[in-house]
Amino acid sequence: MRSGMRRLEEKAISSMYSKDDGKDRDMVGIKVGDFEAKNFYRYFSLGDQLGQGASGKVFKGTIKKKGKGGGKMLCAIKRVRKFHLKERKKQALFREVQILRGLDHPNIVKIYQFYPKDTGYYYVVMEFLLGGELFDHVVKKDTYNEREARDVCKQLVDAMGYIHSRGIVHRDLRPGNLLLAAQGAGASGSLKIADFGKAMSVREGPVTTNGGAPEFVAPEVLLGKPHDTSPDMWSIGLIAFMLLSGAHPFFEPDTTKMFIRVAAADYQFKPTEWRNISGEAQDFISNLLVVATTKRLTAEQAKSHPWLLASAESLEARDLCDNLQTFKVFNAKRKLRATMKTVLAARRMFSWLPTDEFSKAYQLGNMLGEGAYGMVFKATPALPASLSEEEDGADDGSAAAPREYAVKRIKREGLSDQEEQEVIAEANIMRELDHPNLVSIYDFYQDDPKFFYMVLELMEGGELFDRIVQKQYYNEAEARDVCLTFLEAMKYTHGQGVVHRDLKPENLLLASKSDDSSIRLADFGFAVSVLDGYVTDQCGTPGYVAPEILRSRPYGTSVDMWSIGVIIYIILAGYPPFHDEDQNRLYRKIKAGHYRFDPEYWNDVSSEAKDLIRKLLTVDPTRRLTAAEACEHPWLSTARGNLTQHDLGAGLEKLKIFNATRKLRAAIRSVLLSKKIARDLGLTPTI
Repeated sequence: MRSGMRRLEEKAISSMYSKDDGKDRDMVGIKVGDFEAKNFYRYFSLGDQLGQGASGKVFKGTIKKKGKGGGKMLCAIKRVRKFHLKERKKQALFREVQILRGLDHPNIVKIYQFYPKDTGYYYVVMEFLLGGELFDHVVKKDTYNEREARDVCKQLVDAMGYIHSRGIVHRDLRPGNLLLAAQGAGASGSLKIADFGKAMSVREGPVTTNGGAPEFVAPEVLLGKPHDTSPDMWSIGLIAFMLLSGAHPFFEPDTTKMFIRVAAADYQFKPTEWRNISGEAQDFISNLLVVATTKRLTAEQAKSHPWLLASAESLEARDLCDNLQTFKVFNAKRKLRATMKTVLAARRMFSWLPTDEFSKAYQLGNMLGEGAYGMVFKATPALPASLSEEEDGADDGSAAAPREYAVKRIKREGLSDQEEQEVIAEANIMRELDHPNLVSIYDFYQDDPKFFYMVLELMEGGELFDRIVQKQYYNEAEARDVCLTFLEAMKYTHGQGVVHRDLKPENLLLASKSDDSSIRLADFGFAVSVLDGYVTDQCGTPGYVAPEILRSRPYGTSVDMWSIGVIIYIILAGYPPFHDEDQNRLYRKIKAGHYRFDPEYWNDVSSEAKDLIRKLLTVDPTRRLTAAEACEHPWLSTARGNLTQHDLGAGLEKLKIFNATRKLRAAIRSVLLSKKIARDLGLTPTI
């Protein structure tokens, strides 16, 4: 069943690309076909979060232009997490992508690319709209007249006429989905309709499924009646009413009362709000807010309505400034309601600090590893398989809830109050971070008297360095791609005000056994927020720790960048820049920044790579590159073809020795730890 569904999904994905062949949209010289399906972060980077829904987030993104010209351009990136994504919502996402790829209209947001094959997320790359929401633009105006409102409605009708002629109904026209491509005085002339997540095809006949926001739903949808494109025209009537009067025609705090008014089209043109608005505008709305769909204007009929054809001069004379204050109050309440809905949806999606006992929810399996305070186990849901599958609501494998997890079990006995708080802080920090290259946390149980339980994403691919040393051939392009991935993750983490403080090879993992790009940063046990200033406590791993920590000086995110410099050095040359069996001598070398590029291993490495390392392994943290600056370094945008010529075979052999030594030392530490635990428990060690 699962393999069959997966084939259907792949077929759906394939159809999205085969139907549009020859119509790929050009993005500053980049064709959609230029992008490889898996390497999202080679071409795009995530910036600030722009919005959030129940199952995904929208980020400001950057498209990295290929070729000698370089350059970047902005885009909007909709990222939908596969974990817990119901089959219905996944199909809606696929449908949205397919519909948008078939549309090309100046008032409809453009889609550039869809990435369905990432391990943890779906990515939809779209046009970035500088102007934000239309209604937010209107409420900032000092002057406002009927012509401006009419021009927006004209664009709406034209866009709906276009999609309706193609057998598509949007079903979710509302203020939050009306955006502007431009900023400034004339921005309202650059309307863009976004979010086709509820859009459907009606070519084969009317549909009866529910859709749309409660305040903007049409009577036929509310009553569950079959409909075609008519709900969109009702929504245009609502939007026109609001643009002109600043108020919602049916709004009631009680949703049931509001629905009763909608079903009866019970509204009125209040003289206080409509005294300066033309009769043509009121007639336009009256012919849209009609319960009988056969009497409601179609988009084509609306195009020839006298209000949309009226002269600009006659409408500019009708001042609507008196309604702006009403508009501002309505818009503020609308934004607040949207925020509250997002919060409630997020709470339903992620039940943090659950009250059920861990053993009722998960079943522990084989031990994966152990540390000074706890052990990591493979775990599965404790629910019967049939019930678990029913609740997941997904049959495709990739989008369903994980069948296996990694559970970090931390023994509470012997922990001080401070150490217990640090465990809780680690879980809270991981909860706040949401990036595809950071290990995800799903649950945290802190009520058990004996243990803390962290339920984490299972890293089936093991350690990144183990994967690298298995390669038969290794070049600088591969090394660069790896470095770019965790630099982007660190840029995000630092942007959230978090410093990791223990970056090292053991904490670079792979989610998949087959996908080299599924890199995850793990172990936030030493992570701390630096939003309120610097920290001073000493922590980290010898060989990777920054000079300022060794000197007991206040520090921030710069310590992670030093550790990244060390890791990049090892990835390229196969050995660490600072090494000495005597720890005191090792620390002296680190504090002095004393290292070199040995010709035997560095002659085949590009000068740009060495330059990046120099700028990271800088003793003065104020001169060290930040994560954001490092992501802009020329080495990370060098054409891949140029870097594939740099063979790192010598470094690969050295890396095999380094990795084997590192693993041996870890094994010895584990044996010693096991003996200590056995002694503490009064047991006879078996090792």
